[in-house]
Amino acid sequence: SPVSARRSGRRGRRFKSSHPDKKPRGDGMKNTLTLFRIVGFSFLFLFGVQFMNVFLEWFPISPFWMKTSLFAGLILLFFLVLSERYANKEDHYYSKNVEK
Repeated sequence: SPVSARRSGRRGRRFKSSHPDKKPRGDGMKNTLTLFRIVGFSFLFLFGVQFMNVFLEWFPISPFWMKTSLFAGLILLFFLVLSERYANKEDHYYSKNVEK
């Protein structure tokens, strides 16, 4: 109702326009790359904390989690680099059209 809309601060419902000529945005790949970046750097940060723990002895040392966090971080960042290189349109253009 208009009264409840005024009370809650909403002025009306807003819907996304679905114009037939608009192409869908490819945010799925962008979101996946962002997720790879966040999780990969988080694993490397976790490895760094565990590596500092070897010298400072903040908590019990776990070699399993040190190896797991290092390899998981490096593998995720490796896949991030591969997928960014694959998705980069400029590399495809230059490899086809520029003479060496």
